[in-house]
Amino acid sequence: MEPKFCPNCGKNFNQDSLVKSFNGLILNHNRKDEITVPVKGWGIECFNCDWSGEIIPDDKQTIFK
Repeated sequence: MEPKFCPNCGKNFNQDSLVKSFNGLILNHNRKDEITVPVKGWGIECFNCDWSGEIIPDDKQTIFK
């Protein structure tokens, strides 16, 4: 289920906030030892508090659209 609240400030995401699903994380981007990890989660950019980061759900029944 898509996150509704920012984990940093606790406010509802507004229309200016970015909430986007992803299917993998890239570690050491553009380096010789770059690794792609297959994991589902949400990329967040909260307009309310300017926080950005990833949320990786811990349940297996999370639905991505």
